[in-house]
Amino acid sequence: MSARQAATWLRFHLAEGKSSGVGSSRQIKETHLLQTARRDQTLNDGYGLGWHVRNRRIQHDGSIRGFRANIWCDMAGGLAIFVATNLGSGFAHFAVTNRIIQLMRGEAVTDWITHFDEVARKEFIDRVTSFNEEKRKEPVSTSRWSQEEFVGTYRHEGFGLLHIEPKDNHLWFRIDGLSGFDGPLMRFSSLGFEYQGDRDAMALARMALASPPQGERARLRFQSDGHTIQGLTWDDWFGSARFVRS
Repeated sequence: MSARQAATWLRFHLAEGKSSGVGSSRQIKETHLLQTARRDQTLNDGYGLGWHVRNRRIQHDGSIRGFRANIWCDMAGGLAIFVATNLGSGFAHFAVTNRIIQLMRGEAVTDWITHFDEVARKEFIDRVTSFNEEKRKEPVSTSRWSQEEFVGTYRHEGFGLLHIEPKDNHLWFRIDGLSGFDGPLMRFSSLGFEYQGDRDAMALARMALASPPQGERARLRFQSDGHTIQGLTWDDWFGSARFVRS
């Protein structure tokens, strides 16, 4: 998307689709309204139809291999911002957006780079600490579960069927119809595995190579009734998804 195309897209939303010929203004407005409140019951903050909504402000970010972007619109204030970076991950697009917002409002500018660096550092420390603690408390060496007992098909209402399959000396993660998510699972505790898929719809999953687990965010933890494996929870950037064994 060019800067000119981005500006056209921002104007379209600030005008709520009026005179655009794309759907009706009422339909466009509906996408900007809160549809699902956050689970903390903040009723002016949550998700619309394709947008994060807070009061009369809408926002959405996204990425594709090597690029990341953020769109933010203040519907009442008539201000819209589009930021694109040549980074596939990180918080740079948020740092730039927040700086522009403060400059436009005449506010003192926060050091957003330092802020997001600190957020990332704390998240990393917490994640690795919990990873190491689980390894210590539930070592693979004393587990009653063999790796083969996790093999099987698991079901989720949204993701569909997830297949856990043996491959070489590790397990392989495969979801029907979402081949870009396929990838290795590397065990680090009795019931815990690190998911090492690319999480990119454009990924060449067949090229993914297993590596020693290091405490990445994406993990699977299997659940049992004491006798058999009943399901699993997949934790990743979207939150948690619970799968039941078929």
